[in-house]
Amino acid sequence: MKLNKDKSAKILGEVIVHFRKEAGISQEQLSLDSGLARSFVSEIERGIKFPTVHTLMVIGATLGVRPSAIMSEIETRLKWKD
Repeated sequence: MKLNKDKSAKILGEVIVHFRKEAGISQEQLSLDSGLARSFVSEIERGIKFPTVHTLMVIGATLGVRPSAIMSEIETRLKWKD
């Protein structure tokens, strides 16, 4: 499977938004609770920035979601094939 960086970033952002909304918190609250700058969270959600693995773990912990669940949802949306 060939991956497109822009598409991957967009889907990652959509997944973070999905889990954030599922948790019922605002972007600002995610920022405050995670210690990440709100502008950085916004850039991730808009597919402009790629977070590190550590940052994904922080976001997941803040949202009460395992990082593996985030990756699984990304794989689903990318229609990942083994």
